[in-house]
Amino acid sequence: MQTPSVQRLMAILTKPKEIWPQIAGETTSIRALYMGWILWLAAIPAVFSSIGAALMWSRMMGPATMLGMGGVGPFVIQNLVMGYILQIALVAVLAWATMALAKSFDGQPDLAQATKTVAYAFTPVWLAGVFQALPVPFLGALVSLAAWVYAIYQLFLGLPLTMRCPAQKAGAYTAVIAVIGVVVAILLGMIMGGMWLASRAGTPF
Repeated sequence: MQTPSVQRLMAILTKPKEIWPQIAGETTSIRALYMGWILWLAAIPAVFSSIGAALMWSRMMGPATMLGMGGVGPFVIQNLVMGYILQIALVAVLAWATMALAKSFDGQPDLAQATKTVAYAFTPVWLAGVFQALPVPFLGALVSLAAWVYAIYQLFLGLPLTMRCPAQKAGAYTAVIAVIGVVVAILLGMIMGGMWLASRAGTPF
């Protein structure tokens, strides 16, 4: 499985106006996007948020509580797995929404291009997931918010090029996708939370 290139990561972060035309012109399959980009980067927030949760629990309750079915160990593992699934599901839903809405903004519906758009636009959010392991939750949340804002900007740059929508409609297209992303993230989070609570039913914390 090919890993994301450092050059592409840095270009998205530092030279988005230069890299998006190149991204739009690339012929990439959905499978290649998942195997070479999404599956790798989506793991970052899942892993580091789990590390942050484990460290916080350890400071509050002591290292001994990390082990055993009654401790936080199983919770951390569940948090990692469910967080990873959430990230991947969010990409899939947003890619489908981006494709489905393309004609509404005079764009060209193409699921591969839509998946590419969402995957690369989400890159700042995934990379910012590293900060979720910080012992100061407020700082991690602040970095995450900034990353989301930058991801929306990336989406704004990418949509006219990848989905072929008129530039004057890119703002509205971006806003709709961003709202859908927030709603879907909340709904998926609630579903994952419900699954976690069901799995913990009858298990002492």
